[in-house]
Amino acid sequence: MSLIADLLAKANRKEQSGDIPPGLRRVVQESEQKQVLRKRILIVSVLFLGAVITGMAVLWAVNSLMTPAVPVQPSRIAQPPGAAPAPSSLPAQPPAAPPGISSDAPAPAQSPVASPQQDTPGSPKTDAERPVKPEPVEKKPAAEPSSVPGARAAGEKTSSPKPAAGTEPSRNPRAERDMYLYQGNAYESSGNYREALAAYRKAFELDRKNYIVLNNMSGMLIRQGSFAEAVSYARQALDLRGDYVPAMVNLGIAYMQGGKPTEAELTLRKALSLDSGNRSILLNLGILSERSHQYEQALQWYTRLAELRDVQGMLGLARIAERQGKRADAIRYYQEIAGTNPDPAVQRLINERLSVLGE
Repeated sequence: MSLIADLLAKANRKEQSGDIPPGLRRVVQESEQKQVLRKRILIVSVLFLGAVITGMAVLWAVNSLMTPAVPVQPSRIAQPPGAAPAPSSLPAQPPAAPPGISSDAPAPAQSPVASPQQDTPGSPKTDAERPVKPEPVEKKPAAEPSSVPGARAAGEKTSSPKPAAGTEPSRNPRAERDMYLYQGNAYESSGNYREALAAYRKAFELDRKNYIVLNNMSGMLIRQGSFAEAVSYARQALDLRGDYVPAMVNLGIAYMQGGKPTEAELTLRKALSLDSGNRSILLNLGILSERSHQYEQALQWYTRLAELRDVQGMLGLARIAERQGKRADAIRYYQEIAGTNPDPAVQRLINERLSVLGE
């Protein structure tokens, strides 16, 4: 019996030895639970992300259907009847009139400076006439001698319902100002400086802090010979913007034409320190020196102007050569100008001077 009991005891111990240890079983179970948890989290995350993307797509589709695209129409500028298109606001800067010349025969040329040019869109520009890029009223304008006033672009006028009886339509000061600026530009283009000045005055009444309008008024007054009043408006423009070169140029011209050469030179030199390549400044400094019989100084100004390929610089050099009795140099300068195919007015002047100098 004891032998049978021992055999049964050994068999029982073998069965127990085949069981998994409790600690290992627990580790395996915890690992399986963590894997299941990770799978659940991943599934929930994917479902959440898919729901977000789907919602965004639905919102975008609904928004696209409910908000049709509206084409943008480019704005156009309504112009008064008969007014030519005007460039952006830039000042009128007439060059000073040529100095009177009295000397022994042959008399030098009497027309050193071409008349002020009107910058109209679409017209070809020579190097001496091409205006710089315009700037709006609120920003610093470029300082080019032959630029003309204009107006900042306004939105296209649209039809509006008529006001009820007994009421006045609402005013738009900016639109009215721009209208008067266009009118002033149109009058100036046709040479009607009196009407141009009147239009600029009306624009100034609507915008008294506009230094460009003030400078345009100064330019019109210079053309009409009202130099003292031109000085006043140019100064007001500089009070509003002290570094505004076009107003300095007009102020210098008004001083020079009004018989104040010292003030004119100081003003023009200050303007030149701010804009060393401004042709109008160099031209008027040359004329000022020529009027004062400072021919060597005038030669320096005209030489700088000629280096910018400006025909007025070459004409100035030829005139000074005539004044100094250097006939051969004057003829050479005039022939060089003729080789550049100048405009008909300059060509007529060259032919006249060559004819006189050849006698």
